[in-house]
Amino acid sequence: MRRRFLSDWGGAIRIPTNSEKYLGWLIAEKLVPNMRTLEVLHDCPEHRAYKAETSKLTTPYRVRIIELDREVHESGVYETGDDYRRLDVFRFRTAEEAEDFITAQGVAMSDLVDPRVVDVP
Repeated sequence: MRRRFLSDWGGAIRIPTNSEKYLGWLIAEKLVPNMRTLEVLHDCPEHRAYKAETSKLTTPYRVRIIELDREVHESGVYETGDDYRRLDVFRFRTAEEAEDFITAQGVAMSDLVDPRVVDVP
């Protein structure tokens, strides 16, 4: 299981697309900052890695909505940017905000499962 899914919050679900050519997922994650990176780069607040880890402290909840070319996904090759029709990323400060967003997408939190079950790319 990937590190970002070790939390008891989140998961994934397949979502419908308007085309047989694409597969869709909604993926909810609680991102965990790497505290060692924050310690090491404490004196370099402009460093890209420091900013990335700091953002996980302020907005740890991430929801991604993905539509990926079916042929690419089923072939097992590594996907590139051109293979995605949709790759939307939303960040939230609290679990409640993220859950409200997920519910507004027509998905219940109880429907989210381990991402491996729904073959998340």
